[in-house]
Amino acid sequence: MHCRISYYLFFCQCFLLSRIYDCSPTLKAVDYGRMAEILVQRASSSDEFTRWTAITWINEFVKLGGDQLVPYYSDILGAILPCIADKEEKIRVVARETNDELREIQADPAEGFDVGAILSIARRCALAL
Repeated sequence: MHCRISYYLFFCQCFLLSRIYDCSPTLKAVDYGRMAEILVQRASSSDEFTRWTAITWINEFVKLGGDQLVPYYSDILGAILPCIADKEEKIRVVARETNDELREIQADPAEGFDVGAILSIARRCALAL
């Protein structure tokens, strides 16, 4: 029952996010960071559909939000790195694409890019292998 409620809540969140995405007069007004926080939590779900949906939305936010997501870079990286090794190919493909998009962002430590957090995430993911 808890899983079903969680699924419906996630579906509602994604629906609302899609409405914001579709209706926003300017995409720069969208708070990608806050939305990415929600999706990062869902990217580690045991449910395949939830993981795939979350990582797909993260991918879109990285493409659209670009440098607005710099403060959330380590959280996003922490969500996508495990998905690169996911058992489901469609999740791996989106995670790799998202990783490539993240590497394209020109991040400056003076603008909130936390190098220490990135290294911590990378270390944690490397140890998990």
